[in-house]
Amino acid sequence: MTAQTIHRDERPDEKGRAHLTQIFAEQKSDGSLAIHGFHAGEAVEDWVGADDYRFGLTIRQDDLARALVALLADRFKATEPLRYTGLRALLKAEELEIDAGSL
Repeated sequence: MTAQTIHRDERPDEKGRAHLTQIFAEQKSDGSLAIHGFHAGEAVEDWVGADDYRFGLTIRQDDLARALVALLADRFKATEPLRYTGLRALLKAEELEIDAGSL
């Protein structure tokens, strides 16, 4: 399956510098779900010393149903948008095994 954009945010940071965040989801041939993305722009250089930062995680096929239920339960009561770090924390709290890291 081709990666689909699930989030895109392009706007200046608090100092007026260009900043882009984009996140993709892709079902892999083994049935797992890969979620990956990047931050790009001058502000990112302050965080990581480069003008872009890539990140991602993979949810195993066997864990997708549990992950979906946890995500739905969280989102129905949410008052803030879901961020990548929030998704990682949610999956960790559910004790779901994920392959995560920066790319």
